[in-house]
Amino acid sequence: MKAHFLHFLLPCLLASHISLAQKSATDSPFKGAWAWQSTAPDGSVSEGYRLYWTSKHLGIQRVVHLEVDPQTRRPLTQWSAFGLQGASGITRALWFDSSGKMGQSTDVLRDHKSVVTFTGMSGDGLVSGIFHASLDEDKSKFTEHIEMWVGTDGQFIRKTPELKAALIPFNPLQNKEHVHFQTSLPILDDRFSGLMGTWRSFKANGKVKREIRFRSSLLNTAMIERWTWFNDMEEVTTGGLNVTRKDLQGDGFSMWSIGRDGFSMTGGWDFIDDQTLGQRQGDGRIIRRMIDADTIKIHRQRKINGSYVDRKGGYTLKRVTKDD
Repeated sequence: MKAHFLHFLLPCLLASHISLAQKSATDSPFKGAWAWQSTAPDGSVSEGYRLYWTSKHLGIQRVVHLEVDPQTRRPLTQWSAFGLQGASGITRALWFDSSGKMGQSTDVLRDHKSVVTFTGMSGDGLVSGIFHASLDEDKSKFTEHIEMWVGTDGQFIRKTPELKAALIPFNPLQNKEHVHFQTSLPILDDRFSGLMGTWRSFKANGKVKREIRFRSSLLNTAMIERWTWFNDMEEVTTGGLNVTRKDLQGDGFSMWSIGRDGFSMTGGWDFIDDQTLGQRQGDGRIIRRMIDADTIKIHRQRKINGSYVDRKGGYTLKRVTKDD
């Protein structure tokens, strides 16, 4: 596999819940949508897109890298990074790719130059390397290569071919004329299909209390849950992301939680029956029961002496939109 189409950023600390009043996230100098191209020593050309943006409410810097077929524009591989900027300006990140790899990285930005040291793993072994990216003065182009690349097959590349990227005035993930982003690949698991879309719960006065969005990602090899809680003024008070992937070993699913304070692997999923999912987090579990296509009843359980016990209370989510 070509090194440029793998991963990128990420850290490990802790966290699944966040207080949004704590820190402010700044945009990456690479902010925007980019079209990239790279030519291998044999003359073959690879190309695709990359997006950088910051989720202001969550304080998470996002990077999405997509390789497409030069003729059909169909997506071939993708990786996605979730970065958390520290006080020193160093960004630590967690990354996943569409081939099953995942890992961590550290991004040091100085004078329009980015040096990202990454490590990762898959069911086949470990990967590592160092990305070097340089942004031009007017921030309309950048170049990038990887040094000391080590692949899961033991392949070692001292320096990869240069990737060249140019800023573009559109979002390629939304512009179907440029990238057919929806693929014919199956969803991560059919049992998650009923969750896809945006859901809300409401207060007695009709104002939004919670919003949760589930969507497929990484060419349908992952599911991302974005959850957001609101105060009486409908301002965001807390939120985060949960990324679900297949286990590197085995047939189960692992879930990583990402928030302002860090990230960690926090749990997984239990398929209780055809209408009920159990979302494990720490020593508890969120029970989601599908009442109909647009209604989910939720309550929590706590694990006591090895068994899950229902907690009092609960709430109802109503579907706002359905994602294809």
